[in-house]
Amino acid sequence: RVGLSIDPMTPVSALSVAEQQLVEIARALSLKSRLIIMDEPTSALTETEVQRLLSIMDRLRKDKVAIMFVTHRLEEASAICDRMTVLRDGRLAGHLDRQGGPIKLPAIIEKMVGRAASELYARPA
Repeated sequence: RVGLSIDPMTPVSALSVAEQQLVEIARALSLKSRLIIMDEPTSALTETEVQRLLSIMDRLRKDKVAIMFVTHRLEEASAICDRMTVLRDGRLAGHLDRQGGPIKLPAIIEKMVGRAASELYARPA
């Protein structure tokens, strides 16, 4: 289900970080989990591994598995999230919902900094 084909007798310590994460996802699915919490799952992955993980997450979503995806990588969050909760200084800054497409980066940034994204950069003189 997660696209991992390794010998079950292989010690987890001998696997790559990406493979270890897939083992953890497979373990959660074997327990029939309906919610999987991922905290910065892409931080140690290559771009190819990130795309593979995001693809797996998309399939899980279609199988009605809820995923809580904690990340600082806005592009990934924008691409994968149906609903986003943004924190600023450890406090709730607001929620954003997918409206027929990815959540827009300027909307995320506005929630993060507390003002319009257009106000973040000085205009050239």
